[in-house]
Amino acid sequence: MRTAQLVVVLSLLSPHLACKREEKPKASTAELAAFIKTYGGAWKGPGMELTIDSLGMVRYQRGGTGATNKSFTAPLSTVDAKSFTVGLLGLTTTFRIDRPPHEEGGALKMTIDGVELTRIASAGPRAPGIAICTRLDGDLCADPASELPASVEKIQMSALVEKAAASAGPSFLIVWIAEDVGESAPANHTIAETPLTFQEDPSKLTGFTIKASLSRPTKGWPLGKYRVEVRTGGKTVQTARFTIVAAKGAGAP
Repeated sequence: MRTAQLVVVLSLLSPHLACKREEKPKASTAELAAFIKTYGGAWKGPGMELTIDSLGMVRYQRGGTGATNKSFTAPLSTVDAKSFTVGLLGLTTTFRIDRPPHEEGGALKMTIDGVELTRIASAGPRAPGIAICTRLDGDLCADPASELPASVEKIQMSALVEKAAASAGPSFLIVWIAEDVGESAPANHTIAETPLTFQEDPSKLTGFTIKASLSRPTKGWPLGKYRVEVRTGGKTVQTARFTIVAAKGAGAP
């Protein structure tokens, strides 16, 4: 089985990845935690959905009649009483806080960019996890799946790892494995692996998002069972299993 190309990008869920030209000071870990305590949760209003989870990851969706659809997932960058900025690597979006969270009619509400939002769920600890898909929404899988057709050109993976799970460094190893693909490869055959190391102070980080992709081999995907692992400190901290099945209307290779 030919080793497929592995492309991996590691981003840090921390306030230290804002655009370098940004004038506002970057939020400290304490400021970020205080903001999440107040603004964290899933919020919904006319044409807008906004979720701020306990690790500082923001999922935003805007659309509706007469509006331009827009959605992304990215970490919090800067916060203050009047606004907060979301983004990394020079691509940021600033949200205006018109009215902070307050109780009204037995519900928690706030107004962001002129839209009144109602909290429909608390932030709660976001369960770190790993997912397999064919499309990413920002840094995370848009439609997680455990079964993929052999016609797929590229398999995507996203993982959310808490700081506590990372070893000193921090460093990770992403490993793609063919568990059982018949005669195409031995059982538990390693297809590709990539080490990742970031020279950052772990005390400044709140977590990590990791996204990776595995391209289809020239001869196509052997049908069978696969898994991808995220390892750190010699231990596997995240595992996702998936199956490649024959595409509809196609026979077995």
